[in-house]
Amino acid sequence: MMLLRILSMTLLVSFSVANSVAEDLNLDELLAKHQAFSARFEQLSFDENGELMAESAGTASLASGQRLRWETTSPWPQLLVVNNTTVWLYDPDLEQASYRTVDTTSPVNPALLFNANTDAIKAVFDISEIENGFRFTPLESSQFSLIELIQDGNLIAGLNYVDLIGQRTEVSFFQHNYSVPSDELFEFVPPEGVEVVTGG
Repeated sequence: MMLLRILSMTLLVSFSVANSVAEDLNLDELLAKHQAFSARFEQLSFDENGELMAESAGTASLASGQRLRWETTSPWPQLLVVNNTTVWLYDPDLEQASYRTVDTTSPVNPALLFNANTDAIKAVFDISEIENGFRFTPLESSQFSLIELIQDGNLIAGLNYVDLIGQRTEVSFFQHNYSVPSDELFEFVPPEGVEVVTGG
């Protein structure tokens, strides 16, 4: 469940590549702009040796309350829905949906970056600037060794993170849409006939 593995995250209305000439926003402004958004994504996953393991694409939506909808359309369909209480993972090809309770014990996750101010983020991350964005290094135990927000002018153009064994995930966002996503996007009801299992 890579994103969050997510975030892995999500986005909106007509922005063009002309955004590359826009003035860079500071971190507070950048995060404030992305409290709610939708976008298309492309995701690459690499092993600890830098070899490409998997690639996927789809759409993502994110809203306040660390709510996330991550819908993979290629190479095969899969849907991840996260709301205030539950994480759902639905595999249409397997006709199976699994769920688990949201873990509120660890604040260190990529979604926090979109749903908190910098004071809250600084409580759990060391923040440093990199050439094309910001790097966040957890100050406490986490499943990530680092997270990077990639900035292109006034857009979050990507999200990278490295897990504790050195596997790296790189997510690129495009076709951003800043309309507030509908609440219905963050609810999931298993289709009739689908096997439902608990993920713990």
